[in-house]
Amino acid sequence: AGDSCSKACPGLTADGMYCSGAGSCTKEGVCRCDAGRWGSTCQNECPGGEMNPCHSHGVCGMGGTCTCSEGWTGSSCGRLVGALGIAVQGRMAGSWMGAYVNVAEGWSLSSAVHTHGIGSAG
Repeated sequence: AGDSCSKACPGLTADGMYCSGAGSCTKEGVCRCDAGRWGSTCQNECPGGEMNPCHSHGVCGMGGTCTCSEGWTGSSCGRLVGALGIAVQGRMAGSWMGAYVNVAEGWSLSSAVHTHGIGSAG
């Protein structure tokens, strides 16, 4: 890195990839991590995992902490909260099935949730 290639890129792997193979090196010799990774050499996965950082309900910061979207909480933004969260949890009649959950017959989410998703303002 650097104007005259005088700065070494950090996090060199055995395969010859810099930034632990999970980021790019700036001309200043600093790693800029891929989504789902953090650390000075991108050596750490964000909470929720590299493929699903912050359970897709928040943003992983440089220190590896999640800032959750509205309606979500927990260290990896994996818990639904608020009135809607309480309603969903209280009405679950089945079990989790992938990205879906079975709810009691006759119960449905509001049209705002169908349009904008859980955790939206409306």
